[in-house]
Amino acid sequence: MKSFTLISLTFFCLFSSHLSAQEKQKLPYNEINISEGLLSHYQILGIGEGPARKYMNMPSIMTGALFITYKTYLNNRSALSISVGLDNQNGDLSYGNPRMSTYTPGTSGNYKRRSYTAAFGYTMIYKKAGRISTYGHLGIGATYAFERYTVNDDAKYRSIFYGTNGIVPANPYKEMHHHLTGQITPLGIRVQGHFAGFIEIGYGYRGIISGGIAINLSRSYYAKDRSQSKTP
Repeated sequence: MKSFTLISLTFFCLFSSHLSAQEKQKLPYNEINISEGLLSHYQILGIGEGPARKYMNMPSIMTGALFITYKTYLNNRSALSISVGLDNQNGDLSYGNPRMSTYTPGTSGNYKRRSYTAAFGYTMIYKKAGRISTYGHLGIGATYAFERYTVNDDAKYRSIFYGTNGIVPANPYKEMHHHLTGQITPLGIRVQGHFAGFIEIGYGYRGIISGGIAINLSRSYYAKDRSQSKTP
């Protein structure tokens, strides 16, 4: 978490100089963002947090990191936001190495994981050119993950998973993880409009790559912002 904070502060300092006196003019319009991301922090590192980590295959079902964000633009260059999101993963439990005869793919059991994230964010717009804008984003929040492991009754090497010396104390077995999380997005590209589209590249709870739509809730402020952006 210390390294993430250091990166975040560096990121902020590098681009804070882009704010000029004209850009600090108040334009408080609001919007709702709906996005989906792939390869989130939890999708990458969350596999293996539970007691059966050595036996968890890659998820066979993964919704991606689905987020709803409420964003308030403070001026022409910056915005604050609050986000809530869901990440869903299902997969198989298997024993052994795929190269060994003891490997039992998909027959030992399965796991299900649901993770919920709430976060605050700060967005800085780098540049606007017509209807295209580029921006960066920083976020910090908390993730709660609920996991469930189920071992099949007829699983080969069932005692590895469940029993006196098993890795889970009950069948099915449930547990919960929680931890601080963050997002650093050095580059986002957005096509402006009352209904806008965007795509982002970064790392954290939103994913390495994410995209979605933004619905402007203050059309009059958006029109004012467009007229000012055309002023020489």
